[in-house]
Amino acid sequence: MEFYEFIEELPRDSEICFFIGSGFSKRYANAPSWEGLLKNIAKNRKIDFDTFVEKYKDNKNDLALIAEKLEEDIKNTTKDIDEEIIKKETINILNNIHENVNYISDEMLLFKQLMEKTSIIVTTNYDKILETLMRDFNPDIHVSQPNKIDENKKSIYKIHGCISDKESIVIKKSDYEKFKTKKYLQSKLLTSFVEKPVIFVEYSMNDENIKKIIFDLIQSFDEDNLNEIKNKWLFVEYAENEKDIIFEKKEIALDGNVKIEINTAKTDNYEKIYKQILTIWYDKGIFLDKIENKIMIIERLISQYVNKTIEEDILREKIKKIVLEIQNSEKSNENERNIYSNFETLINSLEMLIDLEMAMKDKYSRKEVMNLFKSTKKNLYKMMEK
Repeated sequence: MEFYEFIEELPRDSEICFFIGSGFSKRYANAPSWEGLLKNIAKNRKIDFDTFVEKYKDNKNDLALIAEKLEEDIKNTTKDIDEEIIKKETINILNNIHENVNYISDEMLLFKQLMEKTSIIVTTNYDKILETLMRDFNPDIHVSQPNKIDENKKSIYKIHGCISDKESIVIKKSDYEKFKTKKYLQSKLLTSFVEKPVIFVEYSMNDENIKKIIFDLIQSFDEDNLNEIKNKWLFVEYAENEKDIIFEKKEIALDGNVKIEINTAKTDNYEKIYKQILTIWYDKGIFLDKIENKIMIIERLISQYVNKTIEEDILREKIKKIVLEIQNSEKSNENERNIYSNFETLINSLEMLIDLEMAMKDKYSRKEVMNLFKSTKKNLYKMMEK
């Protein structure tokens, strides 16, 4: 089976639940891995991490234990009386990491479209990248224990805590022991994980942390539910420089000799992954794909205009080229012709906004050009989804 065939077999218009792992923050913000985070903390405290870990070589892959022992070592050597040194250092390292993300890159804009199509996003990341990306959707943010769950409301579940709440962060062995007793996901979101496709983005299948979460989830599954996993659950994993999507089924071992079969897609071409997943909601075809791609490019150009990295004449010239390319594209049916007509309206509105901004700088800012463009394009997107 190929990846596109797996996607085609998912129910059309189905809502997907997303699990977002630490690789996501590393990919888009160059955030450290869990081990990298502990190395940074050790470096900040003038501790040689590799030498320190050797003391626990039989458990060096148990990073929660290493975090616990690192904190003990810092307290003993520095006489620091802070009860939560590791959590405090974690916040200092990750506090502004979300500002490193290019939220208007092609890849991130495609991922944002995916987020628009779901209401359940679960993450073990502590940073604020997802909140920043999704602020237009006004999601509920649930840190550690959720408030009342409303599946009609878009929600981000930060199950290992957030840098905005030091006490919520799950990073040390003692934190994980407390987390286990909560059975957070099993009790709150189990129905969604049985009924809907689940996609794990930027988790490794060797990640003991996510394997424990999956093990907790499936404890309440019957045989039919477990068979559903084979058809509906997917791991998207990073494979350096891989432009194709390597799709295969793999068996992973969980606690207690439990094994389950999971679909995996390995690639470095996440644009291709995101575009393929988007076909669950609408298969746009070549012309509609082109329209959407050009709208993304125009939005990036306006962002550059807002940030004053390009001027008005360059913006107009580039938009003109894009319009000519779309004009010369084949429109195969009435719907595509109507969409093209709406695209022309969108461009005309944009040019009028730029004229207005140029003529009345005291009343209109470049940011308003972007805001009005975004609101105008929504109608076009609605039409494309029909």
